[in-house]
Amino acid sequence: MTPELHDAGATSRELVLRFSPPADRPRLQALFDIEREITTSLRPDLDHNVAHTRLEWWSEEFTRLCQASPRHPATRALAEASLTAGLSLPDLRGLAEATRIDLATVAFLTQAELDDYLALWADSVFASLGQPASDRARALGRVIREIELLADWPQHAHRGRLYRALGDPPEAHEPWVRHPLGELESRHLRARLTELAAEVRTLAGACSVDELPTRAPALLWATLAHDTAVRLRSRLPDFSITRFEPLSRTIRAWRAAVTLSRGRLPSALR
Repeated sequence: MTPELHDAGATSRELVLRFSPPADRPRLQALFDIEREITTSLRPDLDHNVAHTRLEWWSEEFTRLCQASPRHPATRALAEASLTAGLSLPDLRGLAEATRIDLATVAFLTQAELDDYLALWADSVFASLGQPASDRARALGRVIREIELLADWPQHAHRGRLYRALGDPPEAHEPWVRHPLGELESRHLRARLTELAAEVRTLAGACSVDELPTRAPALLWATLAHDTAVRLRSRLPDFSITRFEPLSRTIRAWRAAVTLSRGRLPSALR
């Protein structure tokens, strides 16, 4: 979620934190605090050299986290919460690399390049929601992250970040930074959102009943992402989903959490 949208109702992270099982919340709070700290490097008012210095420090901090010697209060809290829960220490180095790519406003020529970028977040942040992280969980994280980035498209595009395969040689950037998007571009994004919503259901729906207790935060996040993809699809080209129905979205998150607590998948994922 970009800084400009922090006031647009509760974010997915806030809802995941609010409605996840109490035992998971200290770890999730620390994880989201870290992600918020590192993405501060993308603030448009921050000097570029300062941003790179911050990223370098966090890269070193994530290495220290892997070595069980973190320094920042949030990484120390994450390490403590992980060990208390009997989990291994998260490897968040991919988060620093993904943020470095964001800062560089790299253009993705192929879907494979975009998938590799999405995997940096999925294999670090999303994989830390529940362990051990399976290949299916990592794939689900990639899909969720792409949906998030599409939901924030106007803000990202304004900063020169286009999270879509542009081809080789790349398509012209100009049609993709207009707001609202043109008919052709909107049609392309609608088609992609349809694919992503189906992938969320396929990947999340493959979880067995035995997995639900340890996958609750990830599946709650998947429910929210599916909801975003479906609603955003009908809201293009103006992207009003980013400020749409915050109360009803909270209620849907609560219902999904209740369903998961009863050992069943939310209806959106079945």
